[in-house]
Amino acid sequence: MSTNGWKDAVRLADMGGCWKSLLEDIRENEKQWKNWYDLTSPEEAELPCNYYEKIGEDKFKVLLICRIFRPDRVVNCIKRFIIAIMKNDFYVKSPPIVYKKVLQQSTEKTPIVFILSPGADPQAEVQKLIEEVGIGMSKFYFLALGQGMEDDAKTYIERGAIRGHWVMLQNCHLLTSWLKTLEGIIENL
Repeated sequence: MSTNGWKDAVRLADMGGCWKSLLEDIRENEKQWKNWYDLTSPEEAELPCNYYEKIGEDKFKVLLICRIFRPDRVVNCIKRFIIAIMKNDFYVKSPPIVYKKVLQQSTEKTPIVFILSPGADPQAEVQKLIEEVGIGMSKFYFLALGQGMEDDAKTYIERGAIRGHWVMLQNCHLLTSWLKTLEGIIENL
């Protein structure tokens, strides 16, 4: 548990009510909490120490526990909370991308940029579109960016501009410092 997580647990315990024994429960049942913490999706599993009996099925309270132990899973926990409150998943689904409309609005000199939410992967849909419009996979290149991939990306983009290929760069968030360079590459085309 992080220092901030512990501070948040102390704050919850100070609130009393269903939280009054939280610190005690964590200290006395460390193994149970550790097992829950180690789960891939702890927000979908039952809370340790019978906390569902203490807090009920209140997804907001589950969100508070998740935030204490696994801040990396809070987004998923928030989605579950919204679904529980709204009684459907309309507000947590990404809107569908109408790829043909995107294609009609672009040119060979205009890059198409997708700002994606976590877990979204448009590659299969883009590949399907490429086949449908007759471009063919031989003119489609994709590159998952990461450390040291800057030169490869530049080569793909420049070669794509010369030869009329499509280039799809994924994981741009891993190279945010390089995005200004990317902008310059595109402007120089």
